[in-house]
Amino acid sequence: MKIYYLLISFSLLIACDYSKNDKKQIESVYTEYENAAKQKDIQKMIDLSSVETINYFDKIVEDAKYLDSISVTKLAPIDKTLILYLRQTLTIEQLFIYTGKELLQFNLRNSLNVKSDEKVKLKKIEVNSETAQCSISINGKTSKVRLEFKKENNLWKYNFVNSFTKSTNDNFYISLQKLKISEHDFLKRIVQNMSGKELSDKLWNQQISR
Repeated sequence: MKIYYLLISFSLLIACDYSKNDKKQIESVYTEYENAAKQKDIQKMIDLSSVETINYFDKIVEDAKYLDSISVTKLAPIDKTLILYLRQTLTIEQLFIYTGKELLQFNLRNSLNVKSDEKVKLKKIEVNSETAQCSISINGKTSKVRLEFKKENNLWKYNFVNSFTKSTNDNFYISLQKLKISEHDFLKRIVQNMSGKELSDKLWNQQISR
């Protein structure tokens, strides 16, 4: 029985060491990501991003090509916004060769609002096998934002897409309530601000036949 309990204790110690190591790696990855953001190093930010993040933007580009208006209206606000933005700014020919990586670059470039004096700290990192979540504090104040990380080929990557889509969708509905306008009109306003051009209702139906 003593040997059994020793083995259990040894296993728990190993698991604890792995967890500590994972947390250190996650903190390191996020520090690298923040530094890349401050330096506006988009490629480095992409290298530190999860495959799930890149796949999300690949899917948005595919949906912009092929989804009809009914399918588009069923999507989350950020998905609709990105699809309409692509249809607004690209011809069908350009859209056909556009990549998810280019869309990710666009979003990262336009979300670079990290202030050099901001001190972001990860808090309560919860590791669950190949995924991890944590809250953050900014200059000592706890934020409502939760970040997610994914382990890929034994390396932790920042799962930017989940934080990005959740916070953007939440902010969309908060702003919608304050403005007291229809979701359709609010989407038009957002896309027009992003593209600098008036949004045509025809873009809801602009898709390529498979």
